[in-house]
Amino acid sequence: MTMLKGPNVLIFASEAGSAANLSAVIQSNKERASFRVFGTKVGLKVFDSNNIETQHVSLGKQLDDARRLLTDERPDVLLIGRCIDSNSHERALVKIARQTGIPSVSIVDEWY
Repeated sequence: MTMLKGPNVLIFASEAGSAANLSAVIQSNKERASFRVFGTKVGLKVFDSNNIETQHVSLGKQLDDARRLLTDERPDVLLIGRCIDSNSHERALVKIARQTGIPSVSIVDEWY
């Protein structure tokens, strides 16, 4: 059995810019926390190019699937890329995280 180190952090990115920034966070904190990395096709490509182990997740029924993911993974914190689009997977995850008392942090990779 592998012992987890530090907080259990669930990371999710559906966009390349977010995945790039989150990759840097993972790489600079891998001794301080345990990361479970999820995303959609575009985000996963960036994580994979940075040699970060990932899992694809389908959030087709966004709120139900987001709730299932957070319930199954039981993270201490949710760390996501930007969630500007109100219909984004990240926004669904934040909504469920708030309902279940999981702190969430979003990294904004660009601002207009």
